[in-house]
Amino acid sequence: MPSITNVTPERVVTGQTASAVVGIQFGTGSEPVAIAITPNGRYLYTANLLDGTVSGFSVQSTGTISGAKGSPFQAGLHPVALCTTTDGRFLYVANSGGQTVSGFAISDDGTLIAAGPPVHAGFSPIGVTTDTTSSFLYVTSAADNSLSELRIDHSNGTLSEIRGSPLTAGSAPVAIAANPRGRYIHVLSAVNSTVTTYLVDPRSGRLNQLGQSQTGFQPSALAISPNGKFIYTTNAGDNTISQFALDQGSGSTRPLPGSPIETPGRNPLGIAIDPQGRFAYVANFNSNEIIAYSIAADGTLQNLPSETTLTTPRPKGIAVAPNGGVLYVTNVETNVVTAYAIAKDGMLRPLF
Repeated sequence: MPSITNVTPERVVTGQTASAVVGIQFGTGSEPVAIAITPNGRYLYTANLLDGTVSGFSVQSTGTISGAKGSPFQAGLHPVALCTTTDGRFLYVANSGGQTVSGFAISDDGTLIAAGPPVHAGFSPIGVTTDTTSSFLYVTSAADNSLSELRIDHSNGTLSEIRGSPLTAGSAPVAIAANPRGRYIHVLSAVNSTVTTYLVDPRSGRLNQLGQSQTGFQPSALAISPNGKFIYTTNAGDNTISQFALDQGSGSTRPLPGSPIETPGRNPLGIAIDPQGRFAYVANFNSNEIIAYSIAADGTLQNLPSETTLTTPRPKGIAVAPNGGVLYVTNVETNVVTAYAIAKDGMLRPLF
């Protein structure tokens, strides 16, 4: 990776390339690879791979962010993914180098307070999500193909392993997400190139495998529409996006017409959907750009005009604010979060 010689909110200059940046930037720890926003939109957090920390930010009404008290917060070795509970009380971080998941209580001012000691979660935990009731936590580990099932103590956020955990989840399970409808968990396997749906037992937290569908080559990230009907995966190996309809009764999935579709960029590693389910945004890591799409009634993605393709250095973590007005993207090369305003038509604009 080339060394950075100059960083300004308008332009990033490296020893090899110069990339224009449209948006407002905020500094993080070293190599921010993942991002999470609390459900109320008040706080934003990034997992910083190289320095083992989580950066915390307070989110202002304008969409700008400022460092939370005590930030950055120490996580484990090589944190690569994070999520908040649906009630916004707790944050969990997958530490790929430490073989653990760390839990934190989120204070009223955004400060993170450790919720017990880190818990073992496979050989190389790389994906993490809670169920929609905030009762259970699920962690994928790519190195040993495991899916850990953990119970969340509602009183303090501490974790305990569910009897029978972990499961075997395909080959190299790299990403995981809960369906907003509440019954299902979806897992991507990079080597198998599949997305698998699991049914959550609401009492025990155990997962039961249901449907499985083929994605594009080497899937890297997934997102689910707010109504739970559609699933999207970015496929880094062939630069495509797979689109699926979910049968919410059986849990089976089927490809949407035309799926997968090609993305104009290279190595798509992140995808986010706005809270109304009208737009999707894809982070293409190797081509340094964000691509915007509209979502049709049948769930298919349609390219928005070309001016919504924004140049941004090494984008990876990507999330839309709960109010739908701002897109946040982590830039791994420059150690920043970049914020963009989302117009009513889905177009991306400078925050100011």
